[in-house]
Amino acid sequence: MRLIMKSLPYLLEQGYELGFGPSVYDTMAELILAFSEPDQNILFLYTNWDRRLDPHRDEMIQNDAQYFHADVIYDPEQAISRRVKEILLHHYAPKLDPNDNQTYMDELLAQFREAAYEELNEELLLKIGTAVHDMNSVFTLEEQNEATQAFVNSRLMFAK
Repeated sequence: MRLIMKSLPYLLEQGYELGFGPSVYDTMAELILAFSEPDQNILFLYTNWDRRLDPHRDEMIQNDAQYFHADVIYDPEQAISRRVKEILLHHYAPKLDPNDNQTYMDELLAQFREAAYEELNEELLLKIGTAVHDMNSVFTLEEQNEATQAFVNSRLMFAK
């Protein structure tokens, strides 16, 4: 993280020194608030982004497949895991119904994580990486929950 104070307004560039995702939000908020003064606004750049235009999409999909395989994706509600289990079932047993085969899907996920990453099917990894990336990446305000949307919308200063 780097604070650039040579210009007004100050600029805070976030790297991954603290980590990433929800686990570091409190620390980031404390750091930002340490530089604010009473009656001072803190402005953040916000824009919706078309995920199809992201120049790093392919690389991030590959990374997300690897991170999911290594079990380091933040997935507290297990929504991403459920989707990956469905992909695994469809890949290995396309005629089986996911609703009737939860135990088998759990076994497939365990086998997937135990297998050497380099030996896994590339097409399967692409499907898993794409699903994980699409579920784990937020590019628009509309993809956030309603409380977050209301919070941001009530504080917008400039809209396009």
